[in-house]
Amino acid sequence: MAQSWYERNLLPYLLDIAFDAKPSRKQRAKVIPLARGRVLEFGIGTGLNMPFDDRSRVRRIVGVDPSMHMHRLALKRIRRAGIEVELVGLCAKALPIADASFDTVVSTYTPCARSRTPSRPSGRCAAFSSPAASSCSPNMDEHRMRTSSAG
Repeated sequence: MAQSWYERNLLPYLLDIAFDAKPSRKQRAKVIPLARGRVLEFGIGTGLNMPFDDRSRVRRIVGVDPSMHMHRLALKRIRRAGIEVELVGLCAKALPIADASFDTVVSTYTPCARSRTPSRPSGRCAAFSSPAASSCSPNMDEHRMRTSSAG
């Protein structure tokens, strides 16, 4: 389905502004540095999490977002972060990845759209969302607890 002019040209910038508010940045600063190793980021969007990734701990990020127009805005932040990032323009449900293939799964302000997590058994899931986007999988609470209890 073709996106409208609004979805292609205006919406990515409006979402970037809305999700870059001070409370969001504070939450990102607490959660995103927990990521390590190979990271799968659902809803990478415009790359607002990138400044909070710890280059000494994160080897590679696979950033998933169905909106390629969001990826345009993410590229600048990705270059500044100095971390290898692969952008994938798919919905998370359509992502052809094996379970247990990532060290960390990151999901911010996006519903978790997979029934099984692609993180390793010893992996982490660093997630937070607004109440409006809280349709995460039933297993998300388990992953949040594992993240907060892990070193």
